[in-house]
Amino acid sequence: MRQIPPPHDDRLDHRGGIEDGETRREIAGRVYRTMDRIMSRPCKTQITVTHGFALTFVIAAWIRMPIASDRWWYRRR
Repeated sequence: MRQIPPPHDDRLDHRGGIEDGETRREIAGRVYRTMDRIMSRPCKTQITVTHGFALTFVIAAWIRMPIASDRWWYRRR
């Protein structure tokens, strides 16, 4: 199986050539839902552990950045 780079106009919905692979939008949705649950808890301090790729979406969810904001960068080029 070979990873296929996404085109600049379809970075969120590209499957990368991997059958049944998640798109970035699907991963982001899963991370955002999880972060919503974590941030809604009444705890003063919480720790979230993840890996680098998902961390991008953890931070974006934390600052309430819309998932589709990913596209503004690629439209600028």
